[in-house]
Amino acid sequence: MLNNLDANINEIYGVGEKFGKLFQKLNIYTLNDLLFYYPFRYLDFTNPIKVADLEINQFQVIAGKVISVKTTRSFKSKYNITRLLIEDTDNNAIEAIWFNQPFLERTFYPNTFWVFFGEIAYDKNTHEKIIKSPEFSKTKAILPV
Repeated sequence: MLNNLDANINEIYGVGEKFGKLFQKLNIYTLNDLLFYYPFRYLDFTNPIKVADLEINQFQVIAGKVISVKTTRSFKSKYNITRLLIEDTDNNAIEAIWFNQPFLERTFYPNTFWVFFGEIAYDKNTHEKIIKSPEFSKTKAILPV
C-alpha cells in the first residue's frame, strides 16, 4: 500500500513501464500528480434546468422521466429517427431526437429517470422545443469528456 503521495507513479500496482511512459506524456510523475489531474472538458449533469426555462440555441441540461420512445424510418432519406418524449417534474415535456441510432430504442424505457445534455432547438414542424442528439446519463453527475 502506498502511504506517500510523492511516490513514483510506476510503484502503483498495475502501472508498469508502458503505462508509466503514457503518464509521463501527460506530466504525471507521482500519485499526487495523478490525483490532481483534472479532465480538460466535462459535462455537468448536476444542475438540470426545467423545460419551461430552456433557451433556444443553447447547450443545456434537463432531467426527466421517459414517457415514450419510438424509432421511425424517414421516407425520402432512408435514415432512422429515434424520438424520445421526456417529462420534467413540472409535467412539461420536450422531445429528444437522434438520427441513425435505432439501438437507443432498446436503451430507454418508459417511466425511467434520465439526465440529458444537448443543444436546444426549435422544431419547425411541431413549433416546439427539442433537444438534438443529447448526451445522457442515468444519474446527476459530473462526467469527463
